[in-house]
Amino acid sequence: MTLKEALHAKMLAAYRTAGTETGYCGNYFLRSVKRNGGLETAKRMLRPFRGKAVPRRVGSGKSGP
Repeated sequence: MTLKEALHAKMLAAYRTAGTETGYCGNYFLRSVKRNGGLETAKRMLRPFRGKAVPRRVGSGKSGP
């Protein structure tokens, strides 16, 4: 098993463990790993976010400034 294959397997195992322990199913994560592979998914997750999201105000229930 190559290092790339091992990372892929570990990421799938992490998905299963998180689902079992927390009850949360990270479907976008799982889809990304299956479509792109573990290494590419990890690279994408570690990239800086460059979106134009507006931060939410804590406690106000409204988004934006």
